[in-house]
Amino acid sequence: MGEESGGRFAFGRKSFLLWVVLFSASVFFLIDEGDEVSLAVWVLLLAAICLPSLLYQDVKLRRRTVDLLTKGVSLESYSYKRQTRVVKAIVFLGVAGLLGPLILLGVIPSDVWFGSLVGILDGWLLYLILLNTGIWLWERRHLGILYRFELWNGARVTQVGLRFRKHGGA
Repeated sequence: MGEESGGRFAFGRKSFLLWVVLFSASVFFLIDEGDEVSLAVWVLLLAAICLPSLLYQDVKLRRRTVDLLTKGVSLESYSYKRQTRVVKAIVFLGVAGLLGPLILLGVIPSDVWFGSLVGILDGWLLYLILLNTGIWLWERRHLGILYRFELWNGARVTQVGLRFRKHGGA
């Protein structure tokens, strides 16, 4: 077997605090703007980005829960082909989501532009906030900490997974 690398599954508290501050600031600016169209576009895009992402991660973690609680580890094979497709899709959606409203600035009304730009960013921030909150609650409920890790064979990742360690355990 090869080498192992990894770290905590949840992000740090400083990152979490930054996301909460950014999300709160953007909500404040959106409310201060006081425009119903911006708010409607914001809610639509916030939900369209946050909910599917969160649901996907929840289903993925639930499938691994039995292995994590009984064996302390959950592994899956790493596919470079799949990872490449996922990265390409995320980059495309990210660029389209962030540049799309900027490109359409001259064509769409400013309230739609503002709501879409803030909705895209806030959808991602809310996803990160809720995901980490869910991980921390899961860890607290099961009295341990989740770690992500990768198993390497030379220069290639062969498997990725999660490891669960009870508090005070090895």
